[in-house]
Amino acid sequence: MQHSGDCKSKSLWLLDSLADGNALLCIGKSEKNLRTSHAWIYWRSGGRWWIMDSTDRADPIAADTVSADRYIPYYSFGKCGTFRHPAARLSPNGGNAVAASSPPASESTQRKTR
Repeated sequence: MQHSGDCKSKSLWLLDSLADGNALLCIGKSEKNLRTSHAWIYWRSGGRWWIMDSTDRADPIAADTVSADRYIPYYSFGKCGTFRHPAARLSPNGGNAVAASSPPASESTQRKTR
């Protein structure tokens, strides 16, 4: 509303504005090699998942067109639960494992907590 804030603030505002119980707030990396985390929204519409990055972009990005080095989700939060994505798991060498950027495929493939 104030046209300011960090990625989390803007994503929370967008999530609230969408008023769609299936939309997810994601926390992860916008680019694989960045040190800082980022927040964006995954939204399902028209049979596709869309990345809505209210910090860096004005238009939604089709999630299935993004390279594996971009928009890597660690955690997502929504009305249906909290999800820990594969990239959030620590690898044996102490670094984060990186997985392709993809929204939750189905509840059966995610860890769901309440």
